[in-house]
Amino acid sequence: MTTKFEINKYSALNSEINALFKTGLYSHVAINIFTDEAGTTPYVCPMGMTIAQKKIKKVVKTAAHKDIATNTTINAKLCVDFDDDTCCDCVESETQDLWYTLEGIAIVRRRF
Repeated sequence: MTTKFEINKYSALNSEINALFKTGLYSHVAINIFTDEAGTTPYVCPMGMTIAQKKIKKVVKTAAHKDIATNTTINAKLCVDFDDDTCCDCVESETQDLWYTLEGIAIVRRRF
């Protein structure tokens, strides 16, 4: 089941990530972002990267604000950073109608 990927749902996304970690079963959480609610068409971000099973490093929300130097309004955005040092910005009013799923990546136990 997919969830709408929106700026105002940042807290819910964060809670879902934390809930997966709190189970103690996962070492990472991966995200899949889609352009359709059915979750069949992966989203390709403006940087040309397909967001499918990407391990999340962090998710940062930036509220809409005014740039003092240029007096222009900067739209709100969610920036998702991944463990491979890539990122994807989802800017309010530019990236609409996106849905996501999260999945826990199991801890790999090792013996030395």
